[in-house]
Amino acid sequence: CKSKPCKSKISMKDYDVASNIATKSSSTSKFLGEDDDRSGSTFVREILSALEGHDAVTKYLWAKQNMEKSIWAKLIKGTEPPTRCYVDYEKHLDRLCSTIRKLYDNDDAIAKAEVKFVTCRQGNSECLARYVKRLESIVTELHFMGIRTYEYILKRRLYDGLNSDYLREKVDKELSDPNVSYE
Repeated sequence: CKSKPCKSKISMKDYDVASNIATKSSSTSKFLGEDDDRSGSTFVREILSALEGHDAVTKYLWAKQNMEKSIWAKLIKGTEPPTRCYVDYEKHLDRLCSTIRKLYDNDDAIAKAEVKFVTCRQGNSECLARYVKRLESIVTELHFMGIRTYEYILKRRLYDGLNSDYLREKVDKELSDPNVSYE
């Protein structure tokens, strides 16, 4: 924050606690940048939701822990490290998130997400709720990248991706819109 004296200074104890929380709350997989299946927006959403309720210090340190070192170096290149100030960490976290979106929400990420959406099918042993959740997460990813998915397209993808005719019939009865044909 560069103000003298800093009004939002982070104590060593608070920093150590944030560091421990960030280290112990690891992601399922490290973010690999261009080689990752997730878009930048999806990873930003993961940063913000993984430690919901925690401060920017913890989230910033978590992001650092859950990224490939070369990707981290690329993202923070040319920036000064944050000072021991809550306000400064908030600014750095915002800058980090916007840089991730700018670099990794590109045409390739959009194309990957669109292919995932178009090819999304219910697995053999997958329950309906899990399939719907997976489909919703893909649509949410597209939304965060600025791609609009209309409700009738989502319904059609849900309908086409179902495993059994019985489920298709149930979904058709529950979600059907007389103005939208699935044929």
